[in-house]
Amino acid sequence: MLEAIMPKIKGFLFDPVVTFQNSRTDETRTVISCFGVLLLFYAVLAAAFEMLLLFLSFLLSAGSAGTGGMSSQSPETALVMVFVLPVLLFFTVLVGGSLFMLVFGLWTHLWVYLLGGRNGFRQTLHAILYSMIPNLVLGWIPLIGMFASIWTLILMFFGIRELQEMSDGRTIGVILLSVILPIIILVVLFVLSIVYLASGGGLFTPYSSIQ
Repeated sequence: MLEAIMPKIKGFLFDPVVTFQNSRTDETRTVISCFGVLLLFYAVLAAAFEMLLLFLSFLLSAGSAGTGGMSSQSPETALVMVFVLPVLLFFTVLVGGSLFMLVFGLWTHLWVYLLGGRNGFRQTLHAILYSMIPNLVLGWIPLIGMFASIWTLILMFFGIRELQEMSDGRTIGVILLSVILPIIILVVLFVLSIVYLASGGGLFTPYSSIQ
């Protein structure tokens, strides 16, 4: 399996257009298997990194006389958290990541279809799962993960364009509607909720009621 995955990783990182063109006939089970292995890899490293941070926090708390953090809990409870929280993170990444990609695939294909893509949901799913490779390989690393996310977005553009055989403009439209638009909506809702809480709930109070 690794022999088949490594060329994909190299191709999507350094020569994405040609790699997507060569992936048009890939079977769905092959794509899902590649995504599953890399998602497992990401989950393991993310959980291990979380465990390392918690363990370092535990050592710093145990070695200081201050309060807060893990030092406010018993050593036994803190040690349990060091192991339990990473395990929870591991399964959350596996299950949540799989479900999210399915839902996001359906959401993206809606816009693909509305903007003229007619090669089926399977190709949209392939484009999305393959585009996640940078995030799954490098996304667990602080700071580098941010650049991996940017490359994932670029790969999504290439993937939808090549596998759905759409124009650049229509593909950009798909990206804007499926990715950028939800982010903008979430940011607006977050800002409105902060303003609402900061105003004590008076933001949406009718004008007549405050006279």
